Amino acid sequence: MRSGAIRLLTLILMFSSIAQASASDCMIQIRKLFPMQAAVGREEVRRKKVAIRKFKNNKAKLDRYLKKKRVPIVIGPGGKFHLLDHHHTVMALFEEGIRKVYYESRGDLSSLSPQDFWKEVISRHWVRLVDEKGKSIRWEAIDKLTSIEDIKNDPYRSLAGIVRDKGGFKKLDIPFMEFEWADFFRGRMDMPGKKISWKRAIEQGMKLARSDAAKALPGYIEKKK
Repeated sequence: MRSGAIRLLTLILMFSSIAQASASDCMIQIRKLFPMQAAVGREEVRRKKVAIRKFKNNKAKLDRYLKKKRVPIVIGPGGKFHLLDHHHTVMALFEEGIRKVYYESRGDLSSLSPQDFWKEVISRHWVRLVDEKGKSIRWEAIDKLTSIEDIKNDPYRSLAGIVRDKGGFKKLDIPFMEFEWADFFRGRMDMPGKKISWKRAIEQGMKLARSDAAKALPGYIEKKK
């Protein structure tokens, strides 16, 4: 009896491990992902593409990268897979010819009506209802986006990513926090890459990030006394 029970427990654990492994190794075609934001920073996408080119032809390295960058999704009405984060990475991968990514599900809300689905994802802060110019939009505008290719460019989001990487503010696990910084910069300086050079924009961005005006933003780094 005892040996039989042990064998049964072993089988349960074995099949449980297989199931978990299968779930964690699920992949999806990028074209089947529906964005949950209307804008990205194209300059940040470009920088990611440069990095991806260094290993995209090495199958093992690419697979490790894709597993490290699993994309979070939620399943919505009609079985649509909605992308909750990593829009910049997914766009960079797609433009570099990578067609599939690993994903992890944050929930299945496919039984909800479209109205209730959007109400739910808005309450969970899983969608950004702001366009590439920093103007508020309705959920219907996001629902019309059919692929990662429909997302438009927000230069201020690129600036926020560069300022973050240079130590201007801390990266935190807060949805769309870089966009909060993008909107902060938007109201205080000219558009990077158009009205002023990127070099000048970064200098201004770093200065603004360390100013008292940025204190309320997530990731703000307090001045040393």
